[in-house]
Formats: sequence, C-alpha cells, structure tokens
Amino acid sequence: MATRLTDPLAARNVKISIIVGCVGTMLLLGLEARREHLSGEWRGHQEAYLANLPEEFQAGFNIELRQTFLPDLDRIDRCQICHIGIDDPSMVDQPQPLSTHPGDYLRDHPVDNYGCTICHQGQGQATWLPDAHGDTPHWEAKMLRGSLVYTSCGTCHVENSPFGEYSEVFSGPVADTQVYEGDLARDIRGTDILARGKDLFLNSGCLGCHTYQGKGGILGPDLTHIGDKGVHGYDFSHLPLGVERTPLAWLTEHFLNPGEVSPGTVMPALGITEQDATDLATYMLSLKSRTGLSQYRPPSQTVRGKPASGGELYQLFCIACHGDDLRSGLVPEIDTPSIANADFLSVAGDDYLRSIIVNGRSDTNMPAWSPEQGGLSEEEVDRLVGYIRGFAPDHPTISNISLRSGDPAMGRAIYRGRCSNCHGRVGEGGIGTALSSPDFQLMASDDLIVRTIVEGRRNAGMPSWKTLRDQDISDVLAFIRTWRDEGADTGSVEDYIAAGNGDRDMGRRLFHSRCAACHGEEGQGLIGPSLNSTAFLSIVPDSHLINSIREGRPGTAMPSWTNLSVQDVGDVVTYLRGLADVEYTPPVAEVTQGDRDNGANLFQQACASCHGQEASGGVGPQLANHVFLDQATEGFLFQTIAYGRPGTAMKGFARRGRDGQPGATGVVDFTRSQIADIVSYLRSLRFTTLDPNLRRSVLGSAARGEQIYNEIGGCARCHGEDGQGDVGPALGNPEYLNQASEGFVLGTMVLGRSGTEMRNFSSGGISELSAEEMMDVAAYVRTLTDRRKEGELTWRNFIGVAPLEEGAQLFTYFCASCHGENGNDGYAPALNNPEFLDAATDGFLAATIARGRQGTPMRAFGPGTSGLAVLTADEIRNLVGFIRSWQSGRTEVTEDVTELGNGNNNDKKRPNEPR
Repeated sequence: MATRLTDPLAARNVKISIIVGCVGTMLLLGLEARREHLSGEWRGHQEAYLANLPEEFQAGFNIELRQTFLPDLDRIDRCQICHIGIDDPSMVDQPQPLSTHPGDYLRDHPVDNYGCTICHQGQGQATWLPDAHGDTPHWEAKMLRGSLVYTSCGTCHVENSPFGEYSEVFSGPVADTQVYEGDLARDIRGTDILARGKDLFLNSGCLGCHTYQGKGGILGPDLTHIGDKGVHGYDFSHLPLGVERTPLAWLTEHFLNPGEVSPGTVMPALGITEQDATDLATYMLSLKSRTGLSQYRPPSQTVRGKPASGGELYQLFCIACHGDDLRSGLVPEIDTPSIANADFLSVAGDDYLRSIIVNGRSDTNMPAWSPEQGGLSEEEVDRLVGYIRGFAPDHPTISNISLRSGDPAMGRAIYRGRCSNCHGRVGEGGIGTALSSPDFQLMASDDLIVRTIVEGRRNAGMPSWKTLRDQDISDVLAFIRTWRDEGADTGSVEDYIAAGNGDRDMGRRLFHSRCAACHGEEGQGLIGPSLNSTAFLSIVPDSHLINSIREGRPGTAMPSWTNLSVQDVGDVVTYLRGLADVEYTPPVAEVTQGDRDNGANLFQQACASCHGQEASGGVGPQLANHVFLDQATEGFLFQTIAYGRPGTAMKGFARRGRDGQPGATGVVDFTRSQIADIVSYLRSLRFTTLDPNLRRSVLGSAARGEQIYNEIGGCARCHGEDGQGDVGPALGNPEYLNQASEGFVLGTMVLGRSGTEMRNFSSGGISELSAEEMMDVAAYVRTLTDRRKEGELTWRNFIGVAPLEEGAQLFTYFCASCHGENGNDGYAPALNNPEFLDAATDGFLAATIARGRQGTPMRAFGPGTSGLAVLTADEIRNLVGFIRSWQSGRTEVTEDVTELGNGNNNDKKRPNEPR
C-alpha cells in the first residue's frame, strides 16, 4: 500500500530537494555551455587563426561553433572548429590544427560536400580533442591517421575492390559475373599503399580460402566488408605484449604469425616482410561497404578489358592450395594432390577437371566453385580447365612421326612397358582395343594410331602419351604394324595376271564378299567410287588397281587389304578388268607443268563443292590422299578432270571433248592450261598433311541415322544411347571423333572387328544395313558429342566379369593400405567420395590402376609395368566395378572380405591365390 505524504515538513523537504536539483542541473548545463562556447580549446585555435588573418579579413571572422550538416550521409561534422584553416591556402605553413589540408584532395572532396569523418572517421559532433579523435573507451571509429586514411577510399571508390563494379550498392548496376583484367590491374590514384596491398592480396591466393563478393573459398571468413569490423570484432588476447591493440596491428601480426594470433587456424605464414604485412593489412581495412549515395560515387576510370585469363583466375583462387607449379600448395596443413602430374593429365578429361572444380570434394578442403557456391561462372571454369591442361607435356610433332623411321624392336620394348597393360602383350586387347585384330589393322591408318597415342582418349581409358618422343612413337607404330600382313607384292600380282592365271569368277566372289558393300554389286559405286566405268578402267594400269587394294585409302572407308594373297588380288583385278570391254591406254597429260597457285583458286571455284575444302573429300572422293596421289599419274588426273567419268557425278571440264567437239559438261569449262594448273595443285597435296580438324563432309542424314543407331542397327545396346559407351567403346568421345574419319567409322561398320562383339553390318552381321543407312549412322555418330545429356559425365562402363566380391577382395588386398578400408579413410585421396565418383569415368579409374601415377605412391598394376603387383584386365575391371558400387550404393558383398587384412599387405592372401 502506497504511503501518503501528510507531514507538512516532509512535503517541504521534497520540494526543496527538487528545486535544488533543478538549480544544480541548470548550473551544470550553464557551466558546460560556457566551457564549450566560451572556454573550449577550439576557441584558442580560432583566436590563433584570427591573429594570422590579414587585417582586412579579421572584421568578417567570428569565433563560433561551426559544423557541416550532411543529411544524405547521416553526419554532422564539427572538425572545422579546430581545423579552421583546412581549406585556406594562406595557412599552408601553419602548424596543426590551423594548417591547410595537405595535397589536393579537397579539390575533389570539398568539406562542405563530404565533411571530414567520411574519410578520417572519429566522432564528428564532439568539440573536445579526445572525444573528437575517438580516443575514448569503447568508441569504434577512432580517427584514422597517416596512410590509414586511405582505408576509407573504398567507401566510394570501386577501383579499390579486387574485382567487380558497384555490386553491393543498392542503387548501382548489377555486378558482372566475371572477373576482368582491368579490375585486377586498377587502383586509386595516389594510394600506393593500397595498390601494394591489393597486389599482395591478388597474388597470394587469399581467395582460395576467403570469399569476396560471392567469389572464393569457404575455409576462412568472408572479406567483402572486413574493413567495417571495428575494434570489438578482434580478439587481442593472443597479441604479443607491446603490440598496439588496434585492427591494423592485429591484422599485421596475423599475417606474420597466424598460428600465434589465431591458434588452430589453417592460415599459413605467408613468408612476407613486415612492410608487406602492413600493406596487406591496410588494404584489408579498406574493404568496406559502399554506403555513399550515387552522387558520392565517382565513375570508374578503368577500362575493364577482357575477362581474366585462366592463369589469372588460378592465381586468384587456386594457388594457395595447389601452388604456382600445380604440384604443392602454400598451406602445409592442406595435402593437395599434384594436378600437373603428367600421368594424371593424360587420363583426366576436361569433364573430370570441370566437374571437380564446380562440385568440389566433400569432406576435403576442396570447395565447390560453382556459380552458386564459389561464384565462378561457367566461362571462368572453362578457362581454368584450359590453364590446367596447359601443364601437360609438350605435344610431340606428329609430322615427324613415321612408320618408315620406326624400329620395331625398340617399339616392342616401349609397347611392353607402356601399352601391353591395357592392349595385351600381343595386341589381343583387354581394357583397351585389340590392336592385332586383322580388321583393325586393315582399317586403322597410321595417322589414326599416331594421333590416338599422342592425344589419348581420356574418357575411354586411353591416356595421352605426350611424354614419348617422336622417335618413340615411330618405333611403337612400327611394332604395332608387325601384326599386319605384308600384303601381296605388286610385281608378283602383275606377273600372275600377265601369265593369264587370273580367275574372273573367283575375283567376282571375292569382290562381292569384300568390296561390294562399298563399291556396289556391279562396281557402280556406293560408299566408295564407281569402278565399273570405261573412262576409269581405260586410263588406270593394273598397278594402280593392285596398289589401291594393297594400300587402301587412309582416312576413307577403303581399307588396306594386306591380308589378300597374290592370287586373290590378281583375281579381283581380272574381274574388274572384265567389267568394261576396254583396253588400258596410258593417258598423256597434254600440259604437264602448271601454275599451282592458280590451280588452287580454280579448285575452290569448281571442285571443292564435291571434293571438299583442301580436297579432303565430300560427295566426291578425297583427293588430298598421299596414297592416291602416289598412284595417280598426271595423265590420269588430267584425263579425269578434262573428260570426267561418265555414269557418275564427275563431269568433264574441258572446253573440247576427245574428238574436238564441245565437251564441257561441268559447272565451268576450263582450257587445257587451266586443267594443268589444277593437276599441279593436286600433285602438291602429295607432300602436305590435312588439317586434323578439317573433317570430310558427312553425306548421310543424322536424323535418319539416329533411328537406325537406336533401333534398326541396335548400336545403342553396346555403345550407349548417347555414345557414352558400355560394352562397346564410347563413340561420342570427342577425342575419338577428332581422330577417326568418317571412312574409319564406315569401314568398321562394313568389316566389323573380328575377335570382338563388333559384327559387320554389311552381310552376316547382327543386322544388315544398306550403304545409305550406314552413311546415315556415320552422320549421326559425328553429332554424338553435341547430343550428350547435360550434366552426363560418365562415359564407358568397364563392367566387371565376376561378382562384386572379387573386386572387394582385390581392393582390400591391393588398395586399402593407402586409400583405407572404406575407400575414404586412408592417407591417399578418397575414392569413396561422391563428387570424385561423379567426375571420374571408368576409363579414368582403369587407366590409373593400370598405369599408376609417377612421382606419387600410386604404382602401376597393369601387366608389363614392373609395379608392385600385376593385375589382369579382368581384375582391373572388377576393381573398377567395386569402386563404382560406392556411387550406386550397390555393395551387397556376400563374403566377408575383411579377413584379408586391415590394409597391411603382409600375411594376406591374394584373391584366387592359394595360401
């Protein structure tokens, strides 16, 4: 219950107390007002300023409290009550606080528009020195002195940012998603300390762990607004005695001795000087939120230029963990694998690198760098992949590689050590293609074999062997070709025919079984050119026909039929001769010397539409083929151009026919001199190599080919719906499609591949396709890379040949000691990792197991590699199948494989091996 005040004396005392309190308050306020307005130290500064003014200006100067009111910046600054001469040029020689502001900064930052605390911080409304400078307990924004003033520039100036424009200003344009070279190079004029700090920031890999404006790693704190963090945001308890307790001092010491200032941090010692640490710390304090309105933000004067290169992006985001040589990083606590390892780059496709960069690796220090997480755009990731790929060994000079210069004996030794672990000791195949297959030897040109060795097919398990010398590859090629029959000797075949031994009926049978699928039942031409032509047979000698059969046409569907005997070839030539009742007449080139350059121009005008750019082939045959040009005489070329080949699309181009009558039926009519020029041009192609990226025009329909591939021909059952490979090789592999000509694809369909599941599609195969249908399939296959499903990274599956238990046993026996029993608990990289398994193809896994990785503890396990152990192709497949089971969750192993040990290979039984 409240007590009522009824005593008159008590009531009087209360009133007196109130009056005394009020009087005292008024007295204190008056004394404070007198102190502030009449006796404040600022009055002394203004009086000193007045004394230094010329007499004619003194009368107009009043000693008074002054302030700059900036409602847009939410500031009231009274700094000029002491710094009264800040914008007076006559005060330049006066001591502080009367002196003019140094430099020409006020020219662009007038006090009336900007005030003082926007740059210098402090307490703008205070009128006493300690309060105004922020030297009072618990005041966050202490006045910035010396070079620290530059840390305020980032409030308005975008040039201070590592990259990006006005991305965080609510009224500014949206930031570009990419980093630009101009952003990285720019700085604010006159702020040398910030320029040095920015350079250190960009080149020390800070963004590998820290994020700025959405780009960067996740191990460290976000640095976007690190400069806004006041003194209370730092833990000074671990700073050495005698070190000032300020953000600048903390950051400087943190960069010099991170483990002492922040115990438990993974931040490495940068190995920089104290001055560098100060510069970097100052720059960090300048990374502030841009709170100024648009009228306070000057436009950037920097041309942004082109997007940052892959090397610049790597320097920004990757160097801290992977190092400038891509082998070892700057952070000792983070054990990062070498990505410049030649073995790794030879089996890791661009898809693998791209996937690991975008998705990271969970449970490791590798973050995801997708646009949503690490902030890198797809284009930036692609440039990073290109930069990493540039660390692969130099490409051997393909033009220097030749079968003629190869030594089969040396090639055998190299093959046994490098190739037999996948292709078998005698080329019988295993993980890799059967190289000794007669059909492969017939169809594969030297160029295809060489380019496959050099470039590899990473998604399919074929590594690129860029570490081999030109001569090494020539030797390997020579050894591989020892599995090919020598073929019938031309002279012997000519003697056989000249003796009248040719059997036309047998030749017809051979032609129908080996040649008709491409050249037609009656030699009328389908995939291959027409042979049943009087104009053709009258101007080609037997040697031309014999050599065409023996040597084929590399890069086309015409194989080199080296497996045919002298009698076989002689009988086929006899049959061809009987197709037309005409005698061979050696053609004579009426003009044998022409202008090659003019011929090149004429060829582009009249011939390229059928024979392709650079004579690479199209509707018409490939003329830029050294085997063809070795066989074709000038007379043959001249006569064919002049008079064409009746019954085919090849028309004559001569103005006069053979009998002197008007003869040109082609697109244009040429003089004999012009035809000679074209012949001279074609002859020059004998010594040139076609651009490997120049593909022969595909004659079929990809739309029709898709239906045949998936349904009629059943190709998808073995090669995958999108050509990713399954039981059969990956036809959609971009490296395969760059290496294999349409002729190779067509020839493989026509012949099949003996010893494998690839049957021919011409006769006696799984299904029989017409020549047109096979050309449609070839056209569709050429589009497979572009048709791959978005996000689909898995190529060929190396399906195990045994139950999952064998793969589990093999893993425990050979792999667990390094990778851990569960595939993710060893010292070696985690294989049981969802992001790794999503990125790694079965080919990547198989090739790594077979080949190993030099310079690391990962040894080779393939046959012929002198590794710790030798695994067969089937065992490697089973291992891959078990590793892949972690991805699908299919781990129903019925046998307890832990009995094989705990990862120590001592006292362990190899699967299928007796104790």
